[in-house]
Amino acid sequence: MKPRLIFWIDSNFYYFGLAKSLQEMLDCELYSVIEITDKPKKFFEEQKIVNFKKVWFFYDYIKNIKKKPDLKYLQLIEKKYGINLWLIALNDRMFNEVNEYYKFSSDEILLILEQECRLFEKILDEIKPDFLLMPPTHQQHNHIFYLLCKARGIHVLIGAQSRIGMRLLISDKMDKLKPLPPLSDFKDGELNFNPEEYLWNSNKNFRDNF
Repeated sequence: MKPRLIFWIDSNFYYFGLAKSLQEMLDCELYSVIEITDKPKKFFEEQKIVNFKKVWFFYDYIKNIKKKPDLKYLQLIEKKYGINLWLIALNDRMFNEVNEYYKFSSDEILLILEQECRLFEKILDEIKPDFLLMPPTHQQHNHIFYLLCKARGIHVLIGAQSRIGMRLLISDKMDKLKPLPPLSDFKDGELNFNPEEYLWNSNKNFRDNF
């Protein structure tokens, strides 16, 4: 059976180019979740560069947010995948106080989460991918997709900067620095530690374990 690869493609097109290269190198089935706005959508609808077996345009599935969310379904998702949806949502700049343009209600946030999870489960149940290729997650929706794939045992490949010239780090984990200093290190409102030493040690730890 051919390996099934699903790509998360956003506006930087990097993973679209990667899909083209892998298509030329491997005998595989390619799928994609495409997270772009309406203007570039026409390109993906008409392109013949990458032979995706099926694509899903993410924003087509996030529509009416004025209904009541299905809380039982969301609870089931949290239990099934071992995740905290509300915590993930509140760490997204679109859903917290950083967003100055629109204040989402709790029901609106929960309904968006419900629509996303239903879409993601539908995709994964339908194609049963072997690999997910995506950039580092930066908002709640692609992070939830990442977590669902990991929980299902799908191999996740994330490309990230390695901080080493001409090298790309491929991992199934998010890029992390060492833990920040504890609050007890703050004295009279100032942090009693050397930021240059902190960054040097973080980079050394990365190089030693690369």
